[in-house]
Amino acid sequence: MLLTLEHHQQLLQARLRMQGDTNHHMEHVVERNGVVWLNHSIATSFEMVAIALKDIPQNVVVILGGVDRFNEHHVFAPAFHGKVTGLVCLGSTRDRYFKAFGQVVPLIVSANSLAEAVQLADKMVMRDTQCVLFAPGCPSYDAFDNYKNRGDEFKRVVKAALI
Repeated sequence: MLLTLEHHQQLLQARLRMQGDTNHHMEHVVERNGVVWLNHSIATSFEMVAIALKDIPQNVVVILGGVDRFNEHHVFAPAFHGKVTGLVCLGSTRDRYFKAFGQVVPLIVSANSLAEAVQLADKMVMRDTQCVLFAPGCPSYDAFDNYKNRGDEFKRVVKAALI
């Protein structure tokens, strides 16, 4: 049985309540036209992005990137395959993601700012898209002090653009 995104959200929120602070952990930002926008800025590694993708049933646009020192991104391609319909890449190492995920993600674009990334992600949403996930997969010290500042800015930009 395929669980709905709403059910997954309820399970995630229950798990996170047990662990404490839910800010920046698969945090619901807004829902527009049936698409849920999630802030998972705590994801400072690709392992954390892959785990987050397991919690989303299907059809997701992902915004990721920052200052990435990891070079073996292709090992995470199976987590993206068949689930990620669009990828918006940010940061100084964004070109690496085109090579790593180009065979498994149908549409990959590059953005120069978080505001541009949100605009591009919104344009990538298709009829069957269930979610836009902000999960950077690495630190963003070139633009933000920490994941909390980064997540707060994502929430601000999304609300300004979509509400």
